[in-house]
Amino acid sequence: MTELATSYVAAIRRVRPNGPYHIGGWSFGGYVAAEMARQLRADELGQLVLLDTFALDDTSRPVIPEDDLITWFFAEMMWQAQGADGVLPVLDLEGVDRETVFEAILRHGVEAGIVPAQGSPRLIRRLYDIFRANYQATVDYEHAPLDRDIVLLKSAAPMPALATQVHSVVGTGYASPTNGWERLVPRSLTVIGVP
Repeated sequence: MTELATSYVAAIRRVRPNGPYHIGGWSFGGYVAAEMARQLRADELGQLVLLDTFALDDTSRPVIPEDDLITWFFAEMMWQAQGADGVLPVLDLEGVDRETVFEAILRHGVEAGIVPAQGSPRLIRRLYDIFRANYQATVDYEHAPLDRDIVLLKSAAPMPALATQVHSVVGTGYASPTNGWERLVPRSLTVIGVP
């Protein structure tokens, strides 16, 4: 996470050498944005906006089986097309090789209109590898106090049941009215509810 944020800050400074910088991120991108804000001097940061990002708590992270990570990836992909109320097709991963699993995910993605018909299981594998790397970066990241002003755009809609289960297992502040960001002792924290 730290290295990713450092590379983003460097890229921004190449285009615009001087701040103030307005930084924002959604979900995983919120962690990157928070780390970018940490790396910037306070006078360089114009505003930090987090879009429904959940801070992690201090508990140790369980090791998540690969089959569960693939299921979470598939669910997140399908939510993009169907929304939280969509019916998630069941993936039976027991004893099935990974390429067969990614072919099934591709088929569902094409049928849902979120993956091009000419896509391949390699595309899904690549997207999954990014999902998995982002997950690992998130759970490895040290969420230390953040002496910055934070604006949090928080969804007013209830979280889907599977997402609630995932956040509970991983240990996020999903049940907090501030998505857990208050524990990082920000300079100020403004929460704005959005549909």
